[in-house]
Amino acid sequence: MIDHSLKDWLSAGIVTAAGGGCLGHSLWSAAEGLASAGWPIAEGEITAATVDVTPSRIGHYYEPCVTYTYRVAGTVYRGTRLRFGDTSYNFKSSAIARIAPYAVGTSVHVRYHPDKPGRSVLQPGLELRTYVISTWFLVVFAFGVWLLTDLVR
Repeated sequence: MIDHSLKDWLSAGIVTAAGGGCLGHSLWSAAEGLASAGWPIAEGEITAATVDVTPSRIGHYYEPCVTYTYRVAGTVYRGTRLRFGDTSYNFKSSAIARIAPYAVGTSVHVRYHPDKPGRSVLQPGLELRTYVISTWFLVVFAFGVWLLTDLVR
């Protein structure tokens, strides 16, 4: 029998937990993205559109950020979600292209959750990248589970 170190168990546990957590969030985003295509529509207006830059070891990440307001049943809401499952980009041009249609003052159709009108999105549905990201996290999670099962043997 091989004794495994605490480092082995922690490494396998962290990979499994991180992969599972990210997979769970990714699947939640996919489910919300699919559901949002059937949500009611309110008229809204873009109040801000920027690209946030986050430095990393290999360059920068660029996150397209929009803020918009919309009204449901006489109450004004503020939203910031462009798309469920959307993440940052490796290229600034990709983030800029994502927010290009959303200049300040632009009128937009806002999809809002029928039971929770404060939850909203500008681009309902999913993109291919959501499926790719979910698949990647599934692989990481499966690898973590494989590591843990290997330690148990």
